[in-house]
Amino acid sequence: MLVRNGGRRDRRIKTINGEICIKRSTLRVEQGIVDGDETIKELIPLDEQLKIDTLPFKMTKLLMTEIAFWSQSKGSFKAVEKIVQKLYQVQVSDDQIRKVSYYIGKQVFEAEKRRAAAAYESRGGRTGSPDKEGVLYILIDRETISTRDISLGIVFNSTGLRMRKNGVVYNIVEKEYVAHVGDRGEFKKHLFECALRNGYGRYTQTMVLSDGSPWISACADELFPDASQGTTRGGARNLAFYFKEHKKIVQKRCKKAGAMWDEAHLQYMLTLMVKEKSGLWDEAVRDLVLGNGGAAKQRPPGNTSRCPLPEYRPGARTREYPHGRIPGRWWDPAWR
Repeated sequence: MLVRNGGRRDRRIKTINGEICIKRSTLRVEQGIVDGDETIKELIPLDEQLKIDTLPFKMTKLLMTEIAFWSQSKGSFKAVEKIVQKLYQVQVSDDQIRKVSYYIGKQVFEAEKRRAAAAYESRGGRTGSPDKEGVLYILIDRETISTRDISLGIVFNSTGLRMRKNGVVYNIVEKEYVAHVGDRGEFKKHLFECALRNGYGRYTQTMVLSDGSPWISACADELFPDASQGTTRGGARNLAFYFKEHKKIVQKRCKKAGAMWDEAHLQYMLTLMVKEKSGLWDEAVRDLVLGNGGAAKQRPPGNTSRCPLPEYRPGARTREYPHGRIPGRWWDPAWR
């Protein structure tokens, strides 16, 4: 294999600190290296060392997760473009933000789909006896948004309930959401995997709550044969409360996107919304994209995850944050 010097070439990468320019040497392969269906005629050792040779976009994966975080919580990708410009001092078009959000959402959804299929296939092989006192609640409902049927679920336990003195529940501290567009068969797999992860089979009692629809009763009989079933007056109120927050956002995006917004893309964005709402953003999104390379600390609402340098340089650029103005310089903890 004959390799020659290909000269120096610049590459610009967007990070959470702004855009940086990397100057690196290239190597030109005369005959080429066959890698599957692809023939490689150029090698860039520095890109491989920095692990930026496989980046799907011209930005770090950490910035991609930040863009996905803002995309799932805002009403339009145009609004996210302004936030990214203000917080990270980088210019990313709304079309690029849309592509990044779909890419991250697809990764998270495909990982969830694999786990759900594995859990559903092995549902008959569970062994052991309950070892936790309390009740595991599973709420199931269905909504129609822009002619698309969306199945919804919430899983929580009795220890996470906050009640008033009169016994009325006013808050559920810890809960996990499930949202699936279209096929109810796939929704059942995701719901069962979520219930299993939250302790189904380990609590002394399991209760399925719904509005009494026949398909929900059949779903409960199949997935949770040992559970008791109950109805909530006016449907699953907690589900309705959850979806009310995002329903207008999803409807607005469906109208703006028009033909570009298909069922798959809606599923990707709903998956990101569900993970953030369930408090699983770092675990399910950041760690997945970064390969467990990021610090998995729970993100405060409206805050962003950045790591300040140990030293503070007087006169350094000051950036504006949701909770005030914080001076100092910031670095990207991961190229992955």
